[in-house]
Amino acid sequence: MPPTLEQLRERALPWAEPVPGASPAGVQAKHEPAYEAVALEVAKLESPASNAVRWDDVVEGAGELLKHTTKDLWLASYMAYGLYATRGLDGAATGTAVLAEVTERYWQDLFPEAKRLRGRANAVAWFVDRLGRILPTVDQASVSAEPLDALAVAVKRLAQLSRERFSDMAPAFGPLQDAIARLRAGLPEPEPASVPDGRTASSEDADASQPPVDGLAPSQGADTPSGEAGETAVRAAVSAHATRPGAPPDNAETPTNGNGNRAAREAGNASAKDKPAQANGAGNSAAPGKGNTAQGNPTAKSAPTPAKSGTAQDTAKASAANQGGASANGTPAPPR
Repeated sequence: MPPTLEQLRERALPWAEPVPGASPAGVQAKHEPAYEAVALEVAKLESPASNAVRWDDVVEGAGELLKHTTKDLWLASYMAYGLYATRGLDGAATGTAVLAEVTERYWQDLFPEAKRLRGRANAVAWFVDRLGRILPTVDQASVSAEPLDALAVAVKRLAQLSRERFSDMAPAFGPLQDAIARLRAGLPEPEPASVPDGRTASSEDADASQPPVDGLAPSQGADTPSGEAGETAVRAAVSAHATRPGAPPDNAETPTNGNGNRAAREAGNASAKDKPAQANGAGNSAAPGKGNTAQGNPTAKSAPTPAKSGTAQDTAKASAANQGGASANGTPAPPR
């Protein structure tokens, strides 16, 4: 995140603290050798034949005068541009904050004197105009969001102060603010935030919306007792299983014989264990079928699911067959 306005003001404090002595704004220093040295170095900008400006010297010389001798808007403007020349956009943000802080704190006593309002406005305009002309030439690839945003905050504050203090003599901030906006528009969009495991927040949300595995509904094709007839057959089988001695556990399995009813088979198996098989041929319900024997096996494994079909009539026939190997009407039970 870019620095806040208060953080920018704190940056400016080393140069904005009162000058030691009777006057917080210091004294007029434009005829001091140190002041003249700074001014001569900056004047090289206007002379093509001159060597390059030593901006480090400008920053150091102007900074020392601001701290210990005078609060002067020309010195603050020179130092602000020197900070840009030596430290880039972040330096420009700091320099702009210094210029604004000195203007606000020492308006009554700073230099040039209050009666020279045009001179004060010109000092601020020198920095604003020059920075506004140089920013459009900046390589977009070298720009990052945080220092650019800090500069935007500082420039906005200086523009507001200038309108308040200079009125119609205030510098034109439009070109500088437009240049900052164009640089900001050329920055890439920030990447989406990611969760700790490296996935994006959107994929995390999508995963969270999926139901848990153990919450899935049972398959529609699963075998379950169907209808009233199926429930009747199950109750009959459970009753016969629970009342006979030596019955196998409830989870034991019995082999299926294809088309037979499970309740009838369980009852028949129990009967075959307690008494010998009837020798009446096809009339014995315990006659061999698909995998079933006359003796039966009460401890053999039962089918995992109850039969899907069967009626109350089938149940009655099975019970009659268990009692005497005959159907309810006295005729031999047909083999199943």
